[in-house]
Amino acid sequence: MLNSRTSDTVGVVGFPRSGSSMLMAMLDAAGVRPVIGSAARSYELDSLSPGLAGLSVGDLAGRAVKLLDYALWDNPATWPSTKWRFVWCDRDPEEQAASQIKFFGALGLLQIGPEESLAPLRESLVRDRPKALAAYRTVGDLLVVSYDDVLARPTLLAGEIVEFLGYPCDVEAAAAQVHNRSGKCLPDLAFELAD
Repeated sequence: MLNSRTSDTVGVVGFPRSGSSMLMAMLDAAGVRPVIGSAARSYELDSLSPGLAGLSVGDLAGRAVKLLDYALWDNPATWPSTKWRFVWCDRDPEEQAASQIKFFGALGLLQIGPEESLAPLRESLVRDRPKALAAYRTVGDLLVVSYDDVLARPTLLAGEIVEFLGYPCDVEAAAAQVHNRSGKCLPDLAFELAD
């Protein structure tokens, strides 16, 4: 018999460059399918730009959706009234800020140089984290995991995530999706661009 939580919607949250695509891949491999329309590698959902109002409870039920820090920009009270369960992925703010700068720089989106961007971006990650967590907690249960912990102990952390979700998931399949790397920001995008 399936657990009653299998109709819950799983929101993968955190700030950009936190390991959210890896978490989505873990969930997908374990049997929690992404919301229809999610991109194949990044699991981004284009329809988030106008808001979650375009998605129905039926679109979300029993699926995972990558939201990142979306609750800071859109009022969760306006979202479809599904049962939400969120997994927030933390990353060392210094490494996360460096990774964001590297990524956004490659896209040509930096307004100022990388050296000038690092401290303000790191500070914003620390400052905005409590607001984001509080916003998600207004509409659902939330589990916080660390990117470094998932990298170091994939089976243990996959098990914790599966237990929190209450889904009948394949823990080993989830753990097999974890990146074989450290949490340090790499100097280029070779990891992201690898097949």
